[in-house]
Amino acid sequence: MSSQQQLSLNVFEGMEKLLDEATTAGPGATVDYFRAAAYALGAQMAVVGERDKMPDFLNIVVSELSTGVEVGMRTAHGVTCKLGAEIHAVKRY
Repeated sequence: MSSQQQLSLNVFEGMEKLLDEATTAGPGATVDYFRAAAYALGAQMAVVGERDKMPDFLNIVVSELSTGVEVGMRTAHGVTCKLGAEIHAVKRY
C-alpha cells in the first residue's frame, strides 16, 4: 500500500468512527457532524492554501467530494450517478 493510500485509509477510518458516533446520537447529529467536518476541512485548507490558488484548491477538494459521493451511492445504494461542481472564483468581502 502506498503512503497516499494509507493516508486515505487513515482519514476515512477516523471520519467513519466520528460518523458512527454521530449516527447513534440521531439524525440531527449526523447533519451537525457534516457541518463540523466541512468547517474543519475549510479552516485547514485556508491555513495551508495560497490565497490566489484557493479556487483551484477548492475545485480539487470538491471534485474528490463528488467522486466520494458517486462511489458511496454505488456501494451503499446500487445507484450510479455522476456529480460535477466547479468553483470559478473566491470573492473577498
